[in-house]
Amino acid sequence: MGGKITLIQSDGLHIVGILNTVNADKNNIVILVHGFTSYKNTNSFKEILSLLAEATIDTFRIDLFGHGESEGEFEMLTVTKTVRNILTAVQWAYKFGYKNIGLLGSSFGGLASMIAASKTKKIKYLALKSPVSDLLGTTLFIEKLLTTKEKWEKDGVINIIDDGKLIKLNYLFLLDAQVNNGYEFAIKIKQPTMIVHGDADNEVPIIQSKKLSKIIDNSNLVIINKAGHGYHKLKDYRLMSKTFAERFIKKFETN
Repeated sequence: MGGKITLIQSDGLHIVGILNTVNADKNNIVILVHGFTSYKNTNSFKEILSLLAEATIDTFRIDLFGHGESEGEFEMLTVTKTVRNILTAVQWAYKFGYKNIGLLGSSFGGLASMIAASKTKKIKYLALKSPVSDLLGTTLFIEKLLTTKEKWEKDGVINIIDDGKLIKLNYLFLLDAQVNNGYEFAIKIKQPTMIVHGDADNEVPIIQSKKLSKIIDNSNLVIINKAGHGYHKLKDYRLMSKTFAERFIKKFETN
């Protein structure tokens, strides 16, 4: 049950998501946030969605600004805009009547999710999948963006290939990243937090999550041995999915 839902932000932007309803009581829901250049129907969420559905936990997966079916030009993407997307989804779930709202953010979406969690008490539980804590310290920035920073600033836009896709990014992306360091917002996170990261991640260094887990008071870091950023090995993918699902199930059962 459920289906496609379009949320209208205060700025008029339309954000599209898919609601999966398996419990009419509206007790528990997990909002899932994809990563950079991904979208709401990413394969990385399939197993988690299935496990949560089996446990009668509703889910709502959204497309971020400029991704999938949501409005916005990808070129104008910023962390700040994605944080607003998440807070809009959280507010919708709260007004819709859900008592316990969990949030799961992946990679770039993990950064936006931790910032969102630091700004609202409506999120009860936070889960971060290979999260970006410091955007300037990722492979994307170090190898593709900062090497051409002067040209980027001069032209106002940069063309890069990421995950086989040709994309454009406005210089505002860098300026916004500089004021959205996850570590600074993590200090304010009070929700119980689960972090899962592979120690063979060559896109977002695991050192970021090790540092993050020390900053967030009520956090737990699970390191998956030899797993990369995308958890492409089936055993890694299943372990990651099971870890998150069991965490939410346990937390919701105690409420």
